[in-house]
Amino acid sequence: MLEILITLLQAFHLMAVNVASAGPLVAIWLHRRWTRHGDETAGIVGQRLAKGSLSMLVVGSVLGFIGLGLTWVGDEASYRAAAAQIPAKRYAFALAELVFSLVLLLLYARLWERMARHPWWHALLAVLAATNLLYHFPPLLTMLSVIPTRPELAGQVIDLQTYRSLLVDPEVVSRSVHVILASFAMAGVYLMGLAPRLARGANASEENASRVAAWGARVAMLATVPQLFVGTWVLLKLPSVARKAVMGRDTTATLLFAGSMLLTLALLHFLASAMHGGQRKTVVRVMIVMTLLIVLMTGTVRRVRHLLTPTAAAALDNAALASEPAK
Repeated sequence: MLEILITLLQAFHLMAVNVASAGPLVAIWLHRRWTRHGDETAGIVGQRLAKGSLSMLVVGSVLGFIGLGLTWVGDEASYRAAAAQIPAKRYAFALAELVFSLVLLLLYARLWERMARHPWWHALLAVLAATNLLYHFPPLLTMLSVIPTRPELAGQVIDLQTYRSLLVDPEVVSRSVHVILASFAMAGVYLMGLAPRLARGANASEENASRVAAWGARVAMLATVPQLFVGTWVLLKLPSVARKAVMGRDTTATLLFAGSMLLTLALLHFLASAMHGGQRKTVVRVMIVMTLLIVLMTGTVRRVRHLLTPTAAAALDNAALASEPAK
């Protein structure tokens, strides 16, 4: 039960921080459409996206801290040991970066109309906030998963030199790129979710709402298609035990991974339909499929991390040997 709760918390945390990370960058484009082309719909939706990104960062941070607390209590000792290997000042620095991004997003949302004549300075706030989140947090959280799987790092303090070497480690890089693309996909889906709210506005129309849904679908599609290749990259860079687990050796991991792949195909199908002007039912389907996809992917990652502990890995290998026909 605790494992399911942690998985759901982490999944919703990821959805929230994904919007917070890429949403401001999408909002830059909407702001420019409003200021340079007089697109009032883009201005309204962009401002809502900017405010939503700020709210999602707050919500995501709260869910993240709760999830980390439960993970600390319920996970294997290897996770706690890995967390202890990273110096406290690195966590303090990460917390400072989080506050920095919160302040920037607050300014970006509050100055949406006031800085209409200075779009480049306004955009700089969004770029700094988004890149700050995308640069620091995906690699750091990935390292917490990777460190326990590296015997050569056991008990070693992750100093600055080791941290920098891990930043360019293929497994860390592939998973970080995966998160960055997921952030843009989620921001696109969030933008689609603003369409029904726009349609209920006094000065809006179904045509404008459909146009917003199409914008979001295109952003999500552009980010999701490369995930098919990046996902393969992530799979190839996983430790052998994990790779074999999701490819059939562990039933739970295989089913979670297979379900994620099927949902990815379903997501692409619905996004393709919405790109030409999504109806409300299509938007709802995209949002449901995206939510289920992130939950299953989170479950896959957590299952794989569990299988990489020495006890679980040994049990998996013994089960594989026992299932082989006798020669």
